[in-house]
Parts: sequence; C-alpha cells; structure tokens
Amino acid sequence: MGTLQFLPHETILEILSHLPLKELETVAKTFNHPITDICIPLLQPLFKSRRDRKDLVRAFGEFGERFPVPHGLESLDLDSPVRKTLSLSRRDVIKLPRRRRTLDLDFMEFNGDFDWLKPLPRSVVDDMAGHYRGPAIIGSALDDLLSSAERVGVTIPPAFIRFLQNEELQLRIPSHHAGAFHLTSGGLLRIPKSRIGGRVGYAIGFLSYLIDGVMLYLEPGKDGVCSVLTDMEDECPYEVDGVNVPHEEEDCPYVTQEERDDSKAQKVEILAHGCTLELVGMDFETYLANLYYTEVLYWVCRLEADTVPGLAEYVKHMLVERREIPKKPKEIEELAEDARRQTIADLFE
Repeated sequence: MGTLQFLPHETILEILSHLPLKELETVAKTFNHPITDICIPLLQPLFKSRRDRKDLVRAFGEFGERFPVPHGLESLDLDSPVRKTLSLSRRDVIKLPRRRRTLDLDFMEFNGDFDWLKPLPRSVVDDMAGHYRGPAIIGSALDDLLSSAERVGVTIPPAFIRFLQNEELQLRIPSHHAGAFHLTSGGLLRIPKSRIGGRVGYAIGFLSYLIDGVMLYLEPGKDGVCSVLTDMEDECPYEVDGVNVPHEEEDCPYVTQEERDDSKAQKVEILAHGCTLELVGMDFETYLANLYYTEVLYWVCRLEADTVPGLAEYVKHMLVERREIPKKPKEIEELAEDARRQTIADLFE
C-alpha cells in the first residue's frame, strides 16, 4: 500500500471505505496526514462505539460475569477427536474469557444478514427437538415494540427485528440450559434514571432462562446507544410463565415524579427495581454470535457433535490459551548444565 498516497483522493476514499474498521484504524496510524485525514470520517462509527462503551460502563458498571458462555467449559481436558475437530494442538487449552471482557469479535464482520449463523449438526437438532418453546414473537408483541419505540424515539436495530421474525434462525441457536427466544409483550420498558447514572434508557426482553433473562437496551435518537443486558433475579421482572406482569409505580421507589409523568405520557411501563442489570454485550448481533458459537462448542466438547463453519476460528481467537508442555527430565538436566556452565564462564569475564 506504499503507493496509496499517490492516488487521487476519490480513489483512496473508495479503497479505504471497504476496509474493516480495525484495519482502517491501522492504516490511519501508519500513513501520513493526508491518508489519515481521509480515514477519520470513515472511523467515526468506531470512535462512537468506544465512547458508547465508556458511557455504558459508567452507567452499569464493568461488564458482568454472565457472558454467553455455557457452564462446564472451564479448562476442558479435550480428547484427540475434539482437538482434531477444532484444529487444536495438544498445547491448546480452552479457557473462559476473563471477567469484564466484552467478547468483541474483531475478526468477523456483521451486516445484519446472519450469513455466519449456519445450520446445526443433525445430532444437536435432534437433542433440541424436545425443548422447543415456539416462535419468539407471539400475538401483538412486535407491534407493541414498534409502536412504543416510535413514541419514545428509539431506533430498533434492523438485525434484531429480522432475527425475531425468522424462526429458522432462532432454531439454529441451541441452549443446553433451557434458554428460549421470546419477545416480551407490552413494548419497551423504561429504566429508572437512578439505575443508569441519570441517562434515559429503555429495554425489551428477548431471551429468557429459568432464573434470569436477556434484554436489548436502547437510548433515544437515531444513533442512540444500543447494547445487551442481563437481569439477575429469581424471576424475570417483566414476565412470569409467558404472561406479562404489570408494573406498579409504587414498586419503583427510585423513580422520580417526572419519570412517572413521562412514562404515562409515552404509554410505557417502568422496569421493576428488583433485578440487577449487568452489561454483557455492546450490540445484538455480536452477542448472538458469541451465544451461537459457545453453545455449539458445548455440544462438540461434551456430546461429540459435529462442528459448524466458523467454530474453529472462533475458538482460536476467543477461547484458546496455549500452555507450556513440561520438559522431559533429560531436557531439564541439559538446561541446568548449560546454565551452570554459563555461570562459571561469567566469572572469568
């Protein structure tokens, strides 16, 4: 790319516009000012994402422990067939991501078409057949969401709607602990400002487990913040056994009168105060990809299922830690002897 700077401005812009943002950032740091100046406008989405991340961490605290990683994958002692399936060497160990990692998938590109979400192996499909709980959208749930979003001025990510409307895509994400996609009825819920550092934010549940749920978090505006949260509570605060539970204002002691009035005017309910919200993803599709690959990984490692395209690359980038193989006794003796000789030689220098 050494000749890049000698091309016409329009040509440079066209070339750079096709680069992934992280690669574009590298170009901006590598070349001279004219190239950097062209890169800066193209990098605005990356800069915004970083600002949003800092703002969300201030509002919700550091990323929570509830990553979309199935239990039981900690430090797996992988046998040879599984290692071969995942293209791992005998030195590779699967480790869960450290707490507060956001599970960014910089090596992947997401454009909302879900081309990365491949069909499951037949054995996994058969295992999940008895656990299917129906489509994600029931009754007027989607209409409730869209109408409430319009009233409060938030933009629902197109990928979110596309996924929830596509039952085939939903069936491609397995769950080994009773997870089910389900868009909660009644539309968006307003989160009290006292819980999110004075910000104005709304949430909608889309994935439920036995004791907690996962929500999409949105802030007003065309380019408003969008992220993924979990609520850590014995029961989802917005749903019990598939039935939407009304929220009484008296149940939310940290809600101001102004917020109550705004919520009534916007015809949205207020999120109950009982749950603990944790930040687990910066955008919907990235969260979903992490969920997909780690769930399939569980089946591959625990039940010897076939792999899916992209899983080996995901494991390599996100979950592999290379360990040192202990040296044989003879090698250790040779290293010790070399060190002793070097120490003696140092005395005569």
